[in-house]
Amino acid sequence: GDALPDIAYAREVDEALVAAGFEVLSSEDRAPYSCPETPWYLPLQGKGHHPREWRQKPVGRWLTNKAVGVLEKVKVAPEGSQAVSTMLEAAAQALVRAGELEIFTPMYFFHGRKPE
Repeated sequence: GDALPDIAYAREVDEALVAAGFEVLSSEDRAPYSCPETPWYLPLQGKGHHPREWRQKPVGRWLTNKAVGVLEKVKVAPEGSQAVSTMLEAAAQALVRAGELEIFTPMYFFHGRKPE
């Protein structure tokens, strides 16, 4: 989702399959069938309790962003690294919100076949 400004709607995917000569046997968003306690965007929410998950929590993301900024200033990280880190943080927040609103899914499934 971070680098997909022109991502297609589900109906556009189905239409593209048909336009390419495929018969669409089935297509659906599989996210609603996944475990409600562990939605696909859970790792981006930072709500886990394992010690290694500190980086996904808001304070961990903030610290990571600041550390990247320091590394950029001392020329260890290339120029623009902190800007990328900031953009990725905004994308993570947007992906979580889009998942909560059910307006984006990485779990779109389609099954098609090319007629003989």
